[in-house]
Amino acid sequence: MTEPTNPEALLSQVEGFEAATELTVAQLRDYVGRESELEGMLQARALGHLAELDFDSCVELLDQIIGLNVTLRDVITRELARQADTLTAEERQDIELYRDAASGYIMLLEGQKYSARADEQRVNGSLDQSERFNTMAMDYYEQLGESELPLAGVGGLRYLLGSASREMLHGMREVRAGNYPNAYHNFDRTRVHYEELLAQVEDSLPEVEQTGQDDLIRNIAELRTELISGLTNVQALQCLVENLRDLQTGNFRSAVESGRESVRLFTTLVDQAMAAGHTRNALMLRRMELCHAESWTALAEAERAIDDQEWELCRRSVKKARSFWNDALRIANRNEIVGVVAQRPESGNMEMLLQSVLRRCDREERYRNDIERLTQRLHHISSIHVTAQGGHAMTTSSRDEFNFNGPVAAGSIGGEHNTGSIHQVQQVTADLTTLTQELATLRSMIVSVARTPAEQTVADAVRNAEDAARQRDEPAVRRYLADAGSWALDFARQLGLTAATAWITASIGA
Repeated sequence: MTEPTNPEALLSQVEGFEAATELTVAQLRDYVGRESELEGMLQARALGHLAELDFDSCVELLDQIIGLNVTLRDVITRELARQADTLTAEERQDIELYRDAASGYIMLLEGQKYSARADEQRVNGSLDQSERFNTMAMDYYEQLGESELPLAGVGGLRYLLGSASREMLHGMREVRAGNYPNAYHNFDRTRVHYEELLAQVEDSLPEVEQTGQDDLIRNIAELRTELISGLTNVQALQCLVENLRDLQTGNFRSAVESGRESVRLFTTLVDQAMAAGHTRNALMLRRMELCHAESWTALAEAERAIDDQEWELCRRSVKKARSFWNDALRIANRNEIVGVVAQRPESGNMEMLLQSVLRRCDREERYRNDIERLTQRLHHISSIHVTAQGGHAMTTSSRDEFNFNGPVAAGSIGGEHNTGSIHQVQQVTADLTTLTQELATLRSMIVSVARTPAEQTVADAVRNAEDAARQRDEPAVRRYLADAGSWALDFARQLGLTAATAWITASIGA
């Protein structure tokens, strides 16, 4: 028999064996060898279609391979019965192994069909349907893994991979709900699954190669390639979720770092797709994911720029984020038009988020400039001289009133900061009306700039102190101002709130 040069020639030879009414042991061995070679070619094509997101063609080829194995199993069963009295023990053992391998391969391929459909639904955004197909695939893998068939080990590994896929789907569902800490945990578990599976597969490679079983060697190699690519993918997703989690909690510096790492990993996936010669459809899907990662990273850079008072850098970063997001949206529209992906991202929410960042940038810049102007005005206020010692209140010639509850030293109050010092404890007066007004001003300023939970806590403490001052509850005022701490004290000093500064200083013991 001549050596075939392509799958079509191999298929013709296999069909000749299938059509024969009887086969010798030698012919049966040749039949199994030719079919195994043909299946390797067809399976490689199926994997190519899967990588190119052509799920229907992938499943069609898997069905063809299943049909070949069903026929092979039937022919072997027939020959075992026909030659029952003439086969040697060794021949019978070999032929039964061929039959069992075909049975195991059928179960494996049935599971892979459902895995392909699960990937299709995941890409289209239907996570519930994807999980349903993944569960159906796991049922086949579990059945194979618990059997005594030659590919049982592959079935067990595929079952564990299905568990990892299920964990990843749960993480994607949490991302949709905005529960980024939970999503990070799910992706972390997925990553552990992939790392452990990859270690198991690589440890088994020498033993698998020694078996000489082409089907087993081919399927283990295929699983290894899938695990390497999948591990990079889940690492990229985990970094992206970490970026989103840090953005959500206001940890912008960490968000920039995790975002840049996600961009690096998604770039690696794009490069791998290009190196593998994937079609434009597969490349565009990877590039869309990369654009998403780049847009969120640029947004994190814009937020960090606000904290660093880099106003123009913030605006440039917002522009970059919008550009990346528009690129992702354009690719999504393209994928929808050509029928690759049915899901299209919502653009309105992202634009609203970008506008919110720009408004915060403008507001922060305005507040910082206002504070700077107020500080400069304080430095230029003319000196106010107090020449009294003791007494409750004194009004200067410029009608500025100062309250004292103990002895003070003569000196200057104002831009020269030329006040005298004394060595005795002073009590802050209970002029709560003035304090209430100043705490209202302080609270308004802090609320406008508070972003993190800790800063919001300070704003709440100042608000509570304001309410207590309005109710003339001095102990409560001191308690809440102590909770407000040094951050509120810095604001009070910058705003020139004399009473608030004095009360906070006394409350925290500064």
